[in-house]
Amino acid sequence: MKRFATALLVLLLIAAGQSLAGTKWQFVKTFVPPGIKTGGNGWHGIAVAKDGRVWATPYGATDSVYDAVNHRTVAVHCLYIFSASGTLVDTIKVLTPGATYDTLTNNTRGLGSDYQGNILYSAFDLLYSINSATKAEIHKIQPQAGGYQTQAATDSLGEVFSGLVLD
Repeated sequence: MKRFATALLVLLLIAAGQSLAGTKWQFVKTFVPPGIKTGGNGWHGIAVAKDGRVWATPYGATDSVYDAVNHRTVAVHCLYIFSASGTLVDTIKVLTPGATYDTLTNNTRGLGSDYQGNILYSAFDLLYSINSATKAEIHKIQPQAGGYQTQAATDSLGEVFSGLVLD
């Protein structure tokens, strides 16, 4: 009987803890960036940077840039930066890792922030780490060529985890 009472007490404490844990956050609203056309594919990533700005990106291309090397216009998958109130602050079409340019031409697979508040951007088979203050590319990796990346996440040690949509 004593074991049963102890087990029941433990279960009740776990249930109460989970109930209380659920009250520590509150859903306020869906963030819908105003005036941005997503091409009918919707938003595929929203993240909050360390400065409190909201980064968002749709799945498909929403703009274009001129490729001076190949003399053609290419569709780009923009990263949009908004104030916390929803005002558009900046639009990124090209990342700059050092002195080179990296045009964002791949479909978005996810957007998140790392343990330091920088942005993790998954686009097709690439994973970018972007400095949220300077908007410069920190890292770019291709975990698996041709593999559709999921939204990446990090732990408190800075280790990055990502998966594939299909394997």
